[in-house]
Amino acid sequence: MNQQTIQNLATFVDPALDLVMVDEKIIRPIEQSIYVLLHKPEGCLSAVSDDRGRETVIDLIDIPSPVRPVGRLDYDTSGVLLLTNDGHLAYRLTHPRFNIEKEYKVLLNRPLEKDDQRKLEQGVYLEDGKTAPCVVKTGKDWNQVSLIIHEGRKRQVKRMFQSLNYRVKELIRVKFAGLTVSTLKPGEWRYLSAEELLRLKKLTGITHIK
Repeated sequence: MNQQTIQNLATFVDPALDLVMVDEKIIRPIEQSIYVLLHKPEGCLSAVSDDRGRETVIDLIDIPSPVRPVGRLDYDTSGVLLLTNDGHLAYRLTHPRFNIEKEYKVLLNRPLEKDDQRKLEQGVYLEDGKTAPCVVKTGKDWNQVSLIIHEGRKRQVKRMFQSLNYRVKELIRVKFAGLTVSTLKPGEWRYLSAEELLRLKKLTGITHIK
């Protein structure tokens, strides 16, 4: 340790300051997995940093270990965002083959027509291919729509409605993989509970539950 030979196994080390080697190989501590649930506000980037100095989701949380957003929400979109340093889980939550459900509340510039609702449910053609079937529900006010999808293409929800000549005025992700931020105000965050993490791992087929 730091050019000293350690004979006492009870010696304490500081991973941030001390370099530990065994047989000339560096020994690194096992990183603790961290899972953060954030209510992302509008006007915030789903990124670790920004070269233009804009606020990112990392600026909103105060934790000692680095985490990254799982997927992304657009700058002007709010709602559920998970951040973690668990790359294995993040991969499964974002890969299309795991069919992770995402639910959005959408405010449109005009009422959604029934024919267009059916088109959305069956899949619409975008520049990167046809979207998968989804669930579309309308509320009392027909320009307020609930959309449930299993894909995660860039700006997908907005592009789906734009393909049918609608403009999205407000977009909120209200649910991601069963997670909600109903108890959090925009900008607030909390750690996932053990029950929530267990449910995510079961949902993505991770059997070695830690």
